[in-house]
Amino acid sequence: TGLHDVPGLAEARQPGAALLRRLLETVAQNPQITTAGLLERFRDDPEGRHLGRLARGDPLEDAGAAPQVLRDNLQRIVQASRKERLGALLARDHELEPRERTELENLLRETSTGPGGP
Repeated sequence: TGLHDVPGLAEARQPGAALLRRLLETVAQNPQITTAGLLERFRDDPEGRHLGRLARGDPLEDAGAAPQVLRDNLQRIVQASRKERLGALLARDHELEPRERTELENLLRETSTGPGGP
C-alpha cells in the first residue's frame, strides 16, 4: 500500500500524517527494509521518535491481515481529514474564494457518494 493506492492520503493533515506518508514512501522504495531499519532511518527525525513506541506495540494476531488493516486505517485517516476540511470550509461558507468553493462542492459530493463514488 502506497500513497497512490489511497486517494486523498497525500492531502491528509492530521498529526502524524506527514510521518506516515514518509514511512510509506520509504517502504515502497525499500520493500525489504526491516522494523529496525525503519527505526534507524527515522532515529534523528523529530516525529520519528514515536516509531519506537509504536513498534513495541502488540503485533496483529493474523499477519496476513496486515495489508487490509493498513488500508482500512489509511481510509479512516483520509475520511477524518476530509471531514475536518469540510467543517473548516463550511464554517467560512460566505467568505470562500472560488477555488475553496469548488473544493467544498467536491467534498460534499464525495461525502454523499462515499469514498468509492456512487
